[in-house]
Amino acid sequence: MSIAAEINVGVEEIVDGIVIRPVGVIDIRNAAMLKSQLEVVQSRNPNRLVVDLTDVPEIDSSALAVLVEAIGVSRQSNALLILCGLQERVRSLFDITRLSNKIFTIVDTVQQAKAMNNRRAEVRFNPKDLKCDIGELIDISAGGLRLISKRKLKGTVTLRLWNDVSGLVLQAAVVWSKKIRMRKHESGLEFINLKSDTMRELALLVATVASANSVLDT
Repeated sequence: MSIAAEINVGVEEIVDGIVIRPVGVIDIRNAAMLKSQLEVVQSRNPNRLVVDLTDVPEIDSSALAVLVEAIGVSRQSNALLILCGLQERVRSLFDITRLSNKIFTIVDTVQQAKAMNNRRAEVRFNPKDLKCDIGELIDISAGGLRLISKRKLKGTVTLRLWNDVSGLVLQAAVVWSKKIRMRKHESGLEFINLKSDTMRELALLVATVASANSVLDT
């Protein structure tokens, strides 16, 4: 029977948000503690949340899943979540899972994180080899997508994304839609109602697209 390894999490108030500083190895034994602290902090709706991992020598997939869920929560509230201070072993896990600076915003120091423009900028990718059942994809990010459809989309829609590796059913809100030519409409959609498992699957799907295709100008 595994015993939870306690971790300390420091919290610092900054002008437009919060910095949290976990200390120690974060793995399956204590990832729930980090999750709990993030939930408390995010319930306060900070505009900026900085996760300083300077004193975290190693994490596992459980901790990574907690961070993926946290960034999903931040995106739904249009907040900015930034990771900084990644040690070598921590950075390598992000690189292996193809999440470095593709799903997450990662900088070297807290000072850099505090200085970043407080605007959530989604990195958009060419969706080559990725299919959608309600239209032809133009680009995709972890927060939403653009597509061309045969009808004008409005309200909330359910869509399916898939490629040769995996597939996913999602809900999305239509943010805007415009007619571009006869019987063709271009629309921008934002993913909504994402559960933690879906967030992880979406992050990995977008990471797969990102690894194979080019980044588009935002």
